[in-house]
Amino acid sequence: MHRHSVVVLSYLKKKGSSSLDELEKATGLNVDQLMWNVEELKALGAVTYMKRQDSAFHLTAEGLSYTDTFPEERFVQMLLIAEREGKAVRPADVKENEKIGFLWAKKNGWIVIEDSLLRLTEQGKRILGSGYPLRNALNAVAVGSIDADRKMLDILKGRGLCELKEKSVIDRISVTEHGRSLVIDVKERIMELDRETILTGNWKGKHFEEYDIKASARLYPGRMHPMHDFIDRVKEAWLSMGFSEADGPVVNPAFWNFDVLFTPQDHPARDAHDTFFLTNPMEREIREKKVAGQVKRMHESNWKGKWDYQTSKRHVLRTHNTVVSAREIMELGNLDSGSYPVKRFFTGRVFRNESPDYKHLAEFYQSEGIIIGDELSLSNLIYELREFFGRVLERDAGQIRIRPSYFPFTEPSLEVFYFDKRHNDFVELGGAGIIRREICEALGTKKRVLAWGLGLDRLLLNLLELDDINEIYSNKISWLRERNEV
Repeated sequence: MHRHSVVVLSYLKKKGSSSLDELEKATGLNVDQLMWNVEELKALGAVTYMKRQDSAFHLTAEGLSYTDTFPEERFVQMLLIAEREGKAVRPADVKENEKIGFLWAKKNGWIVIEDSLLRLTEQGKRILGSGYPLRNALNAVAVGSIDADRKMLDILKGRGLCELKEKSVIDRISVTEHGRSLVIDVKERIMELDRETILTGNWKGKHFEEYDIKASARLYPGRMHPMHDFIDRVKEAWLSMGFSEADGPVVNPAFWNFDVLFTPQDHPARDAHDTFFLTNPMEREIREKKVAGQVKRMHESNWKGKWDYQTSKRHVLRTHNTVVSAREIMELGNLDSGSYPVKRFFTGRVFRNESPDYKHLAEFYQSEGIIIGDELSLSNLIYELREFFGRVLERDAGQIRIRPSYFPFTEPSLEVFYFDKRHNDFVELGGAGIIRREICEALGTKKRVLAWGLGLDRLLLNLLELDDINEIYSNKISWLRERNEV
C-alpha cells in the first residue's frame, strides 16, 4: 500500500467517512493524488464511495485564447489608436483576421459606420477602461468560479467559447471494516528501507509494508514531443536531398525581416496587429552599412517613396524564416563558380500576432529553404517541393496542391496547400518562388535564388489526425504517451 493511501486510510478510520474536499484539507494531498489512492483503496476493499452527477462550464480551445482580450476589444483598441493618429479606417480596410472583432464590436454598439468610415461610439471608448463583462465571465469560467453571470455564460456558449460538461463526482468516501484492520500507525510503518534506517536500528519492532511482486505495472518510456519528432523527420528529408542546415536569430531588426525582402515600410504586415515588436531593446543599429545603402536605393527607386533608416532599426520577432535565407544569400552569393548550386534549409519558430483558431497559432514552426545557382527555374523549385513532400508525407503527398500567388520578395510566386480531409478544407502551408532580382543585387549577388517557407504545425495536425492545432501543444500526459506515431 502506498504511503499516501495509509495517510488517507488513517484519517478515514478516525472520521468514518469524509468528502474529497475534507480529505484534501486534512491530508495535504491534491485531488489527483487523492483520486489515485482512493481507487487503490477501493480495489483492496478498504473503502467505498458514493458518486453524484455534476455539471460545470469549461472553456473551449478558442475560449482559452480570449482570456487576455477578446477580438472585439482588440478591434476597438486598433480603431482608438487610428483615431488618435488621425487615420481613417473604412470597412474595406478590415483584414480577414479582424473580421470577428469588427462584427462583435458593431453588434455591441461600440462602433458605427458614418460617411463610409468606422467611428467609435461613446460606449466603445468606455469599454476599454471599464472592463468587458463578457471577458470577466470567461475568466470566471477559466478559474472554475460558479459566480459567472448566467446571461454572459449563454453568450459565451453561443459563441462556442465554453461548453457545459457532465461528470461523475465522488460525493462521500467511507472506510470498511477491512480497511480499519489494515490501518497501522504511520510512524510504526516502514515504506522504504534505506541505509540510515538499517544503521540506526530504527526498523526494529516496526511493521514493514508488504512488497507485491505480482502487482501489475505500466511502463511509460520517455518519448520526444511529436513536434520534435516531426522536425527531425523534416530535417532528415532535406539532408537526404543534399541540403545543409543553416541557423539564425529569433530577434531581428525590421531591416532583415522586412526591408531586405522588398516589403514597403507602410505595408500592413509591419503593423502591431500582425507583428510582435520588442520594447527592450526597441531597436538595433544595422551593421551591414553597404547592404543598407543598396536596400535604400532598391526601395526608393521601386516604391517611389522615402526609405526611413529609423524604421528599419525596430526590433521584431521574426515573422518568417526568410530572414535567415536573406543572410545566407548575402554570405553565399559570391563563391567560386564550382561551388554552385548551394542548397540550404533552416527549421525554427516564427511569430505572428494572430488570433488562434483550429489552424492558426501566434507562434509556429516553419521550414525555410533556398537554392542559389545559375539557370534555376520554377520547374526546379516545384520538383524540390514535391520531392520533399514525397519523403515526409509518403502516401499523403498527393494531397499537396501548388498554385500561383503573390509575395513582395518573389517573382514569380507560388502557394502550397494541403487538403485537410477532417475539415474538408485546403489549408495553406506556405509560399515559394524565385527571389526578386532587385533583392539579390541589394544583397550583393547576381545569382538566381529559389526560396520557400512551409508551416510544419499544420502538416503535423493532419498527420496526428487532430481537430485543432492547439492540441499539439496541450501537453496532456495521457495523449503524449498514447499519441499516434508521426
